Amino acid sequence: MRLAAAALALGLAASACGFEDEGDSGDSGEGTTLDLLVPSYSDNTKPLWEELIADFEADNPDISVTLQIESWEQINDVVRTRLQSDDAPDILNIDAFAGFAADDLLYQAADVVSEDTLNDFQESFVENASIDGEMYGLPFIASARTLFYNVDLLNRAGVNQPPETWDELLAAGKAVNDLGGGVFGYGMPLGNEEAQAETSIWTFGNGGSWGDENEITVDTPENLEAVEFMQRMIEEDATQPDPGATQRTPMLNVFIQGKIAMAEALPPTAAEIEEKNPDLNWDTAPIPTKDASMSCQAAVVVGLARCAVVSVR
Repeated sequence: MRLAAAALALGLAASACGFEDEGDSGDSGEGTTLDLLVPSYSDNTKPLWEELIADFEADNPDISVTLQIESWEQINDVVRTRLQSDDAPDILNIDAFAGFAADDLLYQAADVVSEDTLNDFQESFVENASIDGEMYGLPFIASARTLFYNVDLLNRAGVNQPPETWDELLAAGKAVNDLGGGVFGYGMPLGNEEAQAETSIWTFGNGGSWGDENEITVDTPENLEAVEFMQRMIEEDATQPDPGATQRTPMLNVFIQGKIAMAEALPPTAAEIEEKNPDLNWDTAPIPTKDASMSCQAAVVVGLARCAVVSVR
């Protein structure tokens, strides 16, 4: 988090200089105000941002930052409403911005950030933040999921090793659900908080993709096979009830409580387990894929990046 915060702080400092000349931000003659809109990642999102902003403002006393935090369920609606009201944020932390770039609403990163800062980003993140070779976003955070599993629940269901393939995951999930008593095999969050990430875990694990910045490809054979297996997991009772209405955060809380045997989760989940249920007997494993030989690939590929797009024109 500190590396990401430092990168964005550099972006704030550089962007402020650009805004001050053009008057796009709140410049009252006594200083510059930057409007920052970000999504909520956890209960710690607000204090982390407040700490970062306080440090930044201390180093840049002529600049103040106004923070707005929205849930992932609401942030895209908030952005659309603000654009329609001609009240766009100066800096936006978001996962998709190609449409804004196509409408010529964004500065290119090179316009507001120094060359040294741009050269300090990992190349794969630069590619993710670029469209047609032009970088529009500042890579801010990337999450790599892995399979978290409840050792005791799997053992109770007769599963002694974490699943490596989809078929093994299906069998393990069904075995745990068969235990009854309010425990479930696989946590599948398909609510609007995380549906895109959960689905991508499955499609990427079958060699699929959603295309690139120029073309969206959804109904490929690899993608269709993956989502059909997701449906099979649900229909054959290997998941929690009603995945379509399940959000990631409460689902992971149920996992931490010891009532879900397996779930794709993030590194911070380990700290949450230690805080909320330190007695939980858990471990991690590579993400199951259609073919176990793809597990290493999936563990690397399933990283979903978020960018800070610097200023809407």
